[in-house]
Amino acid sequence: MGNRPNYRKRCRGDDGSRDHGELYEIREFNNVNWPLGDYEILEPYSQKDCEQSCIYECSYAVAIYDGSTRCWKKKLPLFNGRYEEVTGFSKVLFKLTK
Repeated sequence: MGNRPNYRKRCRGDDGSRDHGELYEIREFNNVNWPLGDYEILEPYSQKDCEQSCIYECSYAVAIYDGSTRCWKKKLPLFNGRYEEVTGFSKVLFKLTK
C-alpha cells in the first residue's frame, strides 16, 4: 500500500545517542484487529521482522502481525477495533517507550 504518512516523526534516539531497541519495547496482544487504517503491508515478514520494523520506524506505533507472513502498519488514531477469536491470527504489536 502506498498511503505512508508524508511526514517523518522524530524518535527519541534519532541523534544516534542510543539504539531504538534500548528506548522502545513491543507489547503484544492477541486476537485483536483494526481492519481499517492500513498504510503499509510488509511481506514476507516474520513476527520478529514486524516488531523490529515497528521499533525502528518512527512514523507509526502499532503493527498487526497475521501469524503467518504479513505485517500491517496502522495509521493513528486507531478506530473500529475488533476482537477476533481465531487461533494464531492477529497479534497487535504496540510500540511503547521504556
